[in-house]
Amino acid sequence: MTHSEQPHPGPLLSCRALLNGTDWTALATAGGTGESLPAALALLTSPDPLVRRSALRDALGPVTHQNTVYEATVPVALHVAAILDHPVVTASDPGHRADGRPAHLTLVHLLKWLGDTAYDADDACVALEERLYGPGYLDDHAAMRAFRDARPVMFSAVRKFLDHGDPDVRHTALLSRPSRWWSTLRWSRTGPLWPITPAPCW
Repeated sequence: MTHSEQPHPGPLLSCRALLNGTDWTALATAGGTGESLPAALALLTSPDPLVRRSALRDALGPVTHQNTVYEATVPVALHVAAILDHPVVTASDPGHRADGRPAHLTLVHLLKWLGDTAYDADDACVALEERLYGPGYLDDHAAMRAFRDARPVMFSAVRKFLDHGDPDVRHTALLSRPSRWWSTLRWSRTGPLWPITPAPCW
């Protein structure tokens, strides 16, 4: 994959396929290239919660800066979507909240990041950029176009958590829903016309 090539939207690939099939060194991040991202992304499913906590920073930080969608943002987001239903991610984290409910800190963090990043690429944000830089904004920003094209695939992974048993997970998934995803989704009476199940990587 080169700077000009982005993951093509379609069935959500497994996290293993995304890690091994992406030329991370060729993709730009906020501070350089994505060379370090595969190792950090792989640790997001570590059984050690402290390792996962560090991996969240190392994997998402390089593509989270000033509301910008970078070349590496797309494969990172697709990887995050692919691991949302990983047993380690869906399991509750050690400890409980003050009210005794189990915590799903990793899952909530990943859902929130996906929703925030989708917000940075929604129609309102694009319209603002076009007012500032002209109507050809998307023509000059391949990474933004690629992320917007991949949103239906990512939402298909997010939507299953809208009825999760943990209210914090439900709330975070719900906040990911509105205009952040709608412009690219076609709906039937029961949901998107293309529900996509990610290939498991475990």
